[in-house]
Amino acid sequence: MAVSGALDTTVCSRSPPTRLVAPRAPVKNAAGWVARNVDAVGSAITFTYDAEGHAVVVTDPRDVKHTTTFDMRGRRIKETSPDLGAVTLTHNAFGELVKQVMDATGAATHFEYDELGHVKKRIEPEGTTLYTYDVGVGAKGLLVSNSSSPPGRAPSRARARRPSTTRAGPWRRRSSRLRSRLRPRAPTTRSRGPRR
Repeated sequence: MAVSGALDTTVCSRSPPTRLVAPRAPVKNAAGWVARNVDAVGSAITFTYDAEGHAVVVTDPRDVKHTTTFDMRGRRIKETSPDLGAVTLTHNAFGELVKQVMDATGAATHFEYDELGHVKKRIEPEGTTLYTYDVGVGAKGLLVSNSSSPPGRAPSRARARRPSTTRAGPWRRRSSRLRSRLRPRAPTTRSRGPRR
């Protein structure tokens, strides 16, 4: 709003609306893999593949190239992008990602897995995250909860009023806090040895 003397003048400016077009069908190469994909705004992403069909170079609409290197077993072992630099990935014999190192900073993230191949612990410079999955008869192995802690401290239920996230199902999410005194919900009996 511009004010000039006794007259009030209001100037409204509108940018031209973004022109949306119907997304085009992706262009495929001779092997049937998507070589170019154009979204509704008209931005194109192109893909380059190796002989095994892995997308080794992805070029975004700004002509920025993101590259991925694969090993003989088809596992990602290195990713390079202008944003993050190079990231080296290490896998175990089962093909599970166990270590991820950002080459520029040396920051490493470690992963630990349970017997079913679920991530049970993620250790990063920012802290540690523990994951819990449903188990028992009729369980589907879905993520039930995760808890995080700052660096140098293991996630613990002993820290009162620490936020935690619980997933009640694959699509429902509920946030809760630990009780301040961590009292059990149901009465329990503890054995402290023989009574005197």
